[in-house]
Amino acid sequence: MKDFSQEVLTIGIVRGQHEEHQRASQVMREVIVEITEARFPLIVALIRERLREIDNYTVLHQFTFIISTAWVLEDVLRFLLALEEARVSG
Repeated sequence: MKDFSQEVLTIGIVRGQHEEHQRASQVMREVIVEITEARFPLIVALIRERLREIDNYTVLHQFTFIISTAWVLEDVLRFLLALEEARVSG
């Protein structure tokens, strides 16, 4: 009985961690869209489309940094191209 209880507890913890990851990723996506709307409104639709394909929190964090600090639109587009190339080759 103890092993079963431990297994149920472990499953609950893993499920909770997954749900928290999903929530954090969604918040990151929303932040990226808001920053894009303010800084690069011409590519908001493209950014929204690309964000649907990204579930890795580290990549979303890096995306937030790039979109926040890019000097010009071309910097953002280079980052998107690099993401696409990594997705295709990986």
